[in-house]
Amino acid sequence: QIKATTHLRNGGLIVELTTAEAANWLCTPENRLKVTGALESPVYIKERRFTIIVPFLPVTFGIEDAEWCRAAEEENSLPIGSIEAAGWIKPRIRRSLGQKVAHTLFHFADPKAANTTL
Repeated sequence: QIKATTHLRNGGLIVELTTAEAANWLCTPENRLKVTGALESPVYIKERRFTIIVPFLPVTFGIEDAEWCRAAEEENSLPIGSIEAAGWIKPRIRRSLGQKVAHTLFHFADPKAANTTL
């Protein structure tokens, strides 16, 4: 069920599976334990993230706060928990004095939620 593997310079490994069913099988916690337990080296399975840029967001928004993300999901009819993280592209310390808006990165676990946001 493995289509291809890619070794990364940082020691990581990307595994491409042949079917969506195989990927869904790997997403269940008990199957992840089976796979990670069968491998001899320490393994961590990362979920894929879908990142979008949201331009011109008011700097007064508390986007780093999980409660703000949940409220944004609710207001935009997104599934709860679909925004994994959000952050400012430019650090606060580097903003111009009196800056009102800034660009942000929103990280989603689900591509449908990311596409809905676009």
